[in-house]
Amino acid sequence: MRKATLRTHSGQPEHRPDRTGRSRRRTPPSVAPLTVQLETIFRRLKRRYPELVGIGLGIRRRRGRLVPEMTVKLQVRKKHPRSTKGVRFLPARIRLETLALGQPVMVWVPTDVEVPRRWTRTQFSVGGMTASALAAWKKDGEDVYGVVTAGHGLDEPTVSVQMRDGSQVKGSVVARSSIAADGLDVGLVQLPTTEPSLLSDVGSDSQLMATADELLLALSSSNTDATAANAESWATEVPRRIKAVAFYVRCPLTGVGELRNAVECQAYVNNVFQPGTSGSIWVMVPSGGLPRKIMALQSVGFEPLFRVAEGTHFLSAVEWLRNQAGLGDLRVAWRAADL
Repeated sequence: MRKATLRTHSGQPEHRPDRTGRSRRRTPPSVAPLTVQLETIFRRLKRRYPELVGIGLGIRRRRGRLVPEMTVKLQVRKKHPRSTKGVRFLPARIRLETLALGQPVMVWVPTDVEVPRRWTRTQFSVGGMTASALAAWKKDGEDVYGVVTAGHGLDEPTVSVQMRDGSQVKGSVVARSSIAADGLDVGLVQLPTTEPSLLSDVGSDSQLMATADELLLALSSSNTDATAANAESWATEVPRRIKAVAFYVRCPLTGVGELRNAVECQAYVNNVFQPGTSGSIWVMVPSGGLPRKIMALQSVGFEPLFRVAEGTHFLSAVEWLRNQAGLGDLRVAWRAADL
């Protein structure tokens, strides 16, 4: 019988023979993604608590101020005082599964019950938004170019877009999501040019896009405080410092629908998310020299100070665009030179 070989110092998985002489490979432990866990919790709780309308993970907010405590965010249509009789209250804590020292562990996370706030689309009118990214794709075998931005301001078939030299051109809306039907806020505008160097840059460099679970882990794994992910907004030529404070798998927008995979950010000063900044890209800025990653595009802001806003997870938005007819090869960048 051929002998099994143990490679314990080579960095390769170790093989051990079982009693029948066959080799066994040790399977590394795994846990379900946080997005999947939160969706499962939402469906389970919704059966007992019909008033539940949203769920996420983020920093506790008390009387408008952030409290350094990580919570499972549960959104309801109406909050009731604890003294109210005959009301079934949501659980005070929820169990999530994570990895610690390479092993699955269960952790109990306190809940933060909140009512969705009144929101405002942060754009003036069609053409008054901010570009999220540059885009390129094939049409009839030729490269065509455009810009990605928030979908809610693309009500007309054409929109004015500023080029690198300051001139304005009319772009054609080729794709636009519906928050009610798709749970996303994104659109794509094709520009009348075949030369990418004529496009304005959106940012100083092009970054990788963070997955939904990477954002959830960034929000929940800070070892210094619970305000989690440092970030910046590219709404202006000089990036504005902001911080990501919550990620909602489901985030209801009254009268419009449900935003899925929504990132909530808070600014350090007023009016960072003011009208005109819809579509602005948000970039996660991790500590310790780790690479920056694109988080979301800005969708809605909250009055009166516009220091808090919700954004559409950008990778989810790009994946939605790539699923539209003729856009399967869509690529995005933030500098024209990178298209």
